[in-house]
Order: sequence, then structure tokens, then C-alpha cells
Amino acid sequence: MSSQNAALEWRRRLREQVIMKICKAKTGSKLIILFVCLILYMILCALIFSALERDIDKKSYEYFQTVKINYTRRYNMSDKEWTRLIIQASAMSKRGFLGEYKDYWNFYHSFWFTTTIVTTMGKKLLSMLFLVCNVNTEQ
Repeated sequence: MSSQNAALEWRRRLREQVIMKICKAKTGSKLIILFVCLILYMILCALIFSALERDIDKKSYEYFQTVKINYTRRYNMSDKEWTRLIIQASAMSKRGFLGEYKDYWNFYHSFWFTTTIVTTMGKKLLSMLFLVCNVNTEQ
């Protein structure tokens, strides 16, 4: 347990040191550093997602094109009729109307959704606000 506490303490101190270094830099350079870090992070994530999803997406596309061709031939449908059917079926499926009705917006799911939003976005927004407040008070 003490090694975990030591590791957590080390991470906390490292995070504080990084924040202090950023706060001591001039405002213009802070913005440039943050912007560059954001762009690099976004590029890295885009490369990872592209590598992971490209093959699966292509196979899914080919499969559904085959399904479309078979279905339109079998039932003598135009592309426009096929598209309308798929859009309606998709909406029905997402809302849980194809089988038994499922209440996805009951209190439990609504509370879970709210908790997810607050914990993911709220923490980052608060930390950004504190960082901006520290920048403005130093000037």
C-alpha cells in the first residue's frame, strides 16, 4: 500500500511541477505551448483511430453493399426506397421500437449520463478555469 501511496504522491508532485512551469511562463508562450500540445495530441489520436478502424470499416461497407444489392433485387426496390427504409429502421432500432419497449431514459440511465458528463467534461473545464484564473491574477 505504501508503494501505491508513494507513486500517487510522486504523480501529484510531478503534475504540480508541470503546472507551475506552465504558470510561470509568459501568457503568450503558454497559449502557444498548449495549442501545440493540443494539435499533437489530436494528430496522434487520429493516427491511432485511423489505423484501428480502417480495415473494419471497409469490411463493414462491403458487407452492407452486398446486403443492399441482394435486398433491392429480391424486393425490386429503388435506391431511394432502400435508403428511406434503412433510415426508418435505424431510427426504430435506436429507440428500441423493434422489439419490446425499453425505457432508456429512466432515472438510473439519466443519472448515469449526467455523472458521465460531469466527471469527464466538468473536471477538465474546472481545471482550465483555474488555470486561466491563475494566469489572469499574475498579470
